Amino acid sequence: MRRRAIMAGIGVVVVIALFAGAILLGRHSGHPKTVPAQATHKGIPANFVTYRDPADGFSIAYPRNWTRTVPPGNGLALLLDVGGTNAVSVRVIGLQSPVRTAQQLADVKKVTDGILGTANNNIQILHQETFRLNGMPGYYYLYTFPGANGGTGGVHAQYFVFQGRAMNELVFQAVPASDFSHLAPVFDQVANTFHSDPSFVPPAPTTTVAPSTTAAPATPPPATTAPPAGH
Repeated sequence: MRRRAIMAGIGVVVVIALFAGAILLGRHSGHPKTVPAQATHKGIPANFVTYRDPADGFSIAYPRNWTRTVPPGNGLALLLDVGGTNAVSVRVIGLQSPVRTAQQLADVKKVTDGILGTANNNIQILHQETFRLNGMPGYYYLYTFPGANGGTGGVHAQYFVFQGRAMNELVFQAVPASDFSHLAPVFDQVANTFHSDPSFVPPAPTTTVAPSTTAAPATPPPATTAPPAGH
């Protein structure tokens, strides 16, 4: 039942039945504020453990007091219990074509929009933009969601991180949304440890990524602290 509660807010996926992401929020005028994580190269904190998944070609580090659980299907490669109904998940999806250039990133935007379910009136997208994480390009979305069956809603910040044909989805979940204020610094540190193996070759799906007509934001939003320069 606890694992079901953790996952209750994370099941929004459409298009190729996927989801995941990551988050870096703050508070400003009563609303979450965000800056996508950038590569810092400051090393992994001493109280973190590193998880490596050769089968899905990625590694990520997280605090020792978080619990790695058995993912409840749906293609999740990793599910972390952060405490309460807060959680972190990772999913890796194979694309038909690699995403490396600016044009390829623009073309895949329709897929990430569809996965997030931007036509779904039950979520409120607060911000979206492109970013680079440890040299990898991607899309970032920040949104709020209502609770299931009238329960407590929360916040997801979701990253789609591309390494060749691999689309890595990371989601950092805060439920209730007020939990995010004390989790944000740690979520930031965790996001910065994510790496995807450039030699990993994921299985190709049957879905072809269609060109997108949605233009990516040209500049990031203001932040309370300046993000480290991407690499």
